[in-house]
Amino acid sequence: MIQIRLKHLSGSKKGTESLLDIDQNKPILIGRRPANQVRFHESQDDMVSGRHARISFSGGDIILEDLNSTNGTYVNAVKLSITRVLKGGEQIQFGTDGPVAQILIEGAETSDGPVSSGIGKKTAQIMINDAIGQRESDMQDVVEEKIGAESSRSSQKILLVGGILFLFIAIVGGAIWYYSWSTGQKLAQGQKLAQETTTSTKLELDETKAGQEAGDAAVKAELQDKIDTQDAEILSKTDMKEVTAKNFDATCYIYYEWSFYNEATDEPLTSNFSLGQIDFYSVTLNEVERRYLLIPTQARGSGSGICIDKRGFILSNRHVVTGWEFSKAYEVQGTLVKDNGNSEHVEYRLAEVIDYNTMTRKLKGVGLGVYGHNRKLRVRFPGGQSVSATNVRESVQHDVALIKVDLPTDMPTVYGIRESTNDLSVGENLLVLGYPAGSLEEFVEFENYTIKRIPTDFYMTVQNPTATSGILSKITHDKLQTDAAINHGNSGGPVIDNEGNVIGLAWAGPAGEWENIAYIVPIKFGMDLTGVQ
Repeated sequence: MIQIRLKHLSGSKKGTESLLDIDQNKPILIGRRPANQVRFHESQDDMVSGRHARISFSGGDIILEDLNSTNGTYVNAVKLSITRVLKGGEQIQFGTDGPVAQILIEGAETSDGPVSSGIGKKTAQIMINDAIGQRESDMQDVVEEKIGAESSRSSQKILLVGGILFLFIAIVGGAIWYYSWSTGQKLAQGQKLAQETTTSTKLELDETKAGQEAGDAAVKAELQDKIDTQDAEILSKTDMKEVTAKNFDATCYIYYEWSFYNEATDEPLTSNFSLGQIDFYSVTLNEVERRYLLIPTQARGSGSGICIDKRGFILSNRHVVTGWEFSKAYEVQGTLVKDNGNSEHVEYRLAEVIDYNTMTRKLKGVGLGVYGHNRKLRVRFPGGQSVSATNVRESVQHDVALIKVDLPTDMPTVYGIRESTNDLSVGENLLVLGYPAGSLEEFVEFENYTIKRIPTDFYMTVQNPTATSGILSKITHDKLQTDAAINHGNSGGPVIDNEGNVIGLAWAGPAGEWENIAYIVPIKFGMDLTGVQ
């Protein structure tokens, strides 16, 4: 078994190493697809193809093969035509300006002996096609050089013998004649041998070239067969600009302001209690224990939506359209504290954070009924004006809602709907459209049980939807998971496949320390709201 160590010098895997085993039946596949042994990041390493290259062990050699990648494979800055034998230490670049890795071969002996440090016979047959022209030229140069050198040496010896003949012609005449004749014979034999060697080499190279061409045709036929069946994505890329444009005009910005109202008077709750520079409507739960329920009197924020009908019907998240149902109330308890001067004041500490349903139940217990209602619900399409919208219907089980705007002209609509999740596949490319960073929501947190406001100055309103790419990471019956960025303001925006069809609505981004995890509500739950109920 041979071990291959890839030291990643650039790209998303920079600073890491991949240690992999390889043998005759276990090649190493490299690319961005999940099935590869060395997988590069889908978006950060976009110069790498889905299946880019393969490292295999054959005939005692480690062979690098480019799988007809879109942007090519480079070894020590030289582009690889099809294959190359690796000796260890080479720098391999996957695609122009793509990630670079250095390969180290940590060899162990196989049944055929130790791993070759040079080029094996089988590999030479594969590579000979690339070298055929150069080999013929080099062989001819060698033959001519041998002939020239032999002729030069013969001439020098003849001159030497001529000098000796001039001085000792009577003594060495016969030896000179014999030496000259012998040299001529050797020169003739050398020329004949060189000619025979050149002819033999040309014949061998011609045979090898023919075999290489046949091998290349077989490799190309195998790749074409894969393209025609299940691996078409290796040589093709979707034009995501065109996909974005198909739903750009139908993606809208939604702005809301809501308040809590007294059921008995239909009047909005007004602030009667301030804590930590934040205004609440306070309800006394227990006067003796100084327990109070603090209710946010109003809230505002924004989200996204997608128009599904030219009459102005728009799908979004329920937490965007009826935000009060997702609000939090705070139960606090006061403690009487005496100062050094014996004066007294009350300090409040958080006792419990409660949800909307618990809040209404506790308020009913003290004789107060409340309900939430949108003071403002407005929609704006790219390049258009803000118009009022009305709430049509929301789902009880899922975070989806249907709203409507009334305009005298037809509204831009979604390109297509892909309702069924049965034909979705993990690894599919997708885009999230929406209006992140457009939220005006106010956030409250407790630090060491003390209420304070989180600054929201960094939020701004965007004019047109943004597009964020990702892949489909997981599929369940009621939600989809992705690694695409979903942030405040994206909620309710369309998530589209690489053909422009909407597969769901952006729902929730990562919480806490989790990264590259976000969720999508399948579009089928939104389309259920458009039917007769």
